[in-house]
Amino acid sequence: MIYSDPMTSPNRARQQNILKEISMVDFAIVELSEYLDTHPDDEDAVSYVKQYMTILRKLKEEYASLYGPLTLYDSTFSSNKNWGWAKMPLPWEGGMC
Repeated sequence: MIYSDPMTSPNRARQQNILKEISMVDFAIVELSEYLDTHPDDEDAVSYVKQYMTILRKLKEEYASLYGPLTLYDSTFSSNKNWGWAKMPLPWEGGMC
């Protein structure tokens, strides 16, 4: 089967930008969480984690509504009422990146 080249998609740049933002925010959350392992009373760090978690949720909601969920857990963000998780293209078929 021949698949269309995913790089020709007009929304490809937008998709990649959202993925990059998700990656950056997720990284910040992991780093802050590790910091909080040794500094659990740092209220500023706790506040940042909460802010970044909200941003991450919104980014994943946006991505899921436009391109499908990134993970099974993100499938609740999709506006599609059908269970389309198994029907999405795999990464080598032009899905995700």
